[in-house]
Amino acid sequence: MAILFSADHHLGHGKIIEYSKRPYLSAAIMDSDMIARWNYKVRNNDTVYYLGDLTLGESAEWYLSRLNGYIKILALDQHHDRKWLKLYRNTWTSKSGHPIELLPPIYTLEIEPYVFALSHFPMWSWDRKIYGAIHLYGHVHNNPGQLYLPRSINVGVDVNDFFPVSSDEIVLSLAS
Repeated sequence: MAILFSADHHLGHGKIIEYSKRPYLSAAIMDSDMIARWNYKVRNNDTVYYLGDLTLGESAEWYLSRLNGYIKILALDQHHDRKWLKLYRNTWTSKSGHPIELLPPIYTLEIEPYVFALSHFPMWSWDRKIYGAIHLYGHVHNNPGQLYLPRSINVGVDVNDFFPVSSDEIVLSLAS
């Protein structure tokens, strides 16, 4: 059972193709490809921590029901998910049949011996930063103008070939 992270799919959002220079001809093609990439990498019993901006619109249940794994989403009403978060019901499930879980907008996850501080937005400081905690974020897409912060990693799809990123991949990237 793997633990993975992702952000910024913007499913159903045609304009994101232009804004982020994504290699898709339409939102429908983008959605289909990104769902396929997610399901290729995420097995039924894997856990995915989703850091926001799954979809721009009011419909998320349809997309979530097509994605594998235990899906845990940072619930932040300031990002694009705010519309569908108002409609969320704790009966929603992933393709694997697991309930969709909402988490606080800033969440600390411990996977021995590592600590991950999760948020939608990049932060200057985070829980246990001085003790080596790793900050994972999204929001900035493929913007190279962002200030580099040591031990901070963008898990958004635009910089990860449209796949979720595993905790093992994150730890390996820090070692190199």
